[in-house]
Amino acid sequence: PKSATSRRVAANIEHRIDYLDDAALQRLQNAHWFHLCPSETEGYGHYLVEAMGIGAVVLTTDAAPMN
Repeated sequence: PKSATSRRVAANIEHRIDYLDDAALQRLQNAHWFHLCPSETEGYGHYLVEAMGIGAVVLTTDAAPMN
């Protein structure tokens, strides 16, 4: 079921801005081969490590700590 804070913008793109518990986040991460993070500023970038840990391709900006 879609939440009020989840909207589809194209057939293959869905924006999620609601809270996901750990199990739901893991299912979502494991279901996708590409992880997109267009952020220009980040702290450590835990999502990078999580994505690489499951073998996903990380698409991001050329800024620290992503580069």
